[in-house]
Amino acid sequence: CALPIFLSVALFMAFFPRLAAGPIERADHLIPQLEASHSWSWRHIDNGLSLIIIGLLKKLVVADNIAVFVDRIFLLQHPSLWLLLVGSIGFTLQILADFSGYTDIARGSAALLGIDLLENFRAPYRAVSPSDFWRRWHISLSTWIRDYLYIPLGGSRSGSRVRFLVILLVAMGLSGLWHGAGWTFLLWGVYHAILLYAYHLAGRGGRWRPKTALGTAFAWGAMTLFTVFGWFLLRAPSLGWIGGAIANLQPGLRGDEWLAGVGYLGMIAFYALPLVGTTLVTRCCPKSRIARALLLGAAIVAIVVLAQDASQDFIYFRF
Repeated sequence: CALPIFLSVALFMAFFPRLAAGPIERADHLIPQLEASHSWSWRHIDNGLSLIIIGLLKKLVVADNIAVFVDRIFLLQHPSLWLLLVGSIGFTLQILADFSGYTDIARGSAALLGIDLLENFRAPYRAVSPSDFWRRWHISLSTWIRDYLYIPLGGSRSGSRVRFLVILLVAMGLSGLWHGAGWTFLLWGVYHAILLYAYHLAGRGGRWRPKTALGTAFAWGAMTLFTVFGWFLLRAPSLGWIGGAIANLQPGLRGDEWLAGVGYLGMIAFYALPLVGTTLVTRCCPKSRIARALLLGAAIVAIVVLAQDASQDFIYFRF
């Protein structure tokens, strides 16, 4: 039944799974669900608990363990290019596991109550272009910026390349500042604005995709490199640290740095395996109850065995 508008808005604002950090739900999507009557069902419990378990797996096993090695590298004053690459790859995996893990927990908590929250991350590292990335990464934020800032300012139809660039810089700069109030976050947003602008100048439509397997592989590889470099900018402690790290890069590589990087990369790959496993099961066997049960059982075991004694805060909470 329809509720008084003030009560509907109060329920929307107070709905705890989205209250702390998202997903950024629209009122027209969430309020009708809050006003509707709900009955308990096994489907809600199954979906909710599954999402919560997978979210905890991503956070406690993947993100927290990878963070140990990433933090060591970014605490160095002048890390080598090799260590910077390893640290940036690690943070690329860490931030996806942290962000998507939090939203999985939020979606799972809501699902237990019969509420369907938006899917916020849709395989962002499979993107083959900047616009494709932003259709997959933090979807609730990117669509909010698109609908309430980018399009009202004129978007790609602003009529002037300079105006279009300014619009992108404003929109993506705001996206960067949403992630954190610091210069590195703003730089990350500006960096993605430049990527989107260059993609637009290349004459690619918003839904363009390569037509051949080789073209797809090349586009994916290029976009992956752009993405990893962007996360390097975001994770760096400060703009001065970025400048110092780049200025002090040495062409050679000491043996201890090489071995440390290989060791870190090996551990990062090990702790990232659950991301690969959950993706394979959900894509290859989406309706298999046996595969689902095995995945959740393995996830619980991994959480018990591999989770650190003291969990770190969600990166998401800082934003």
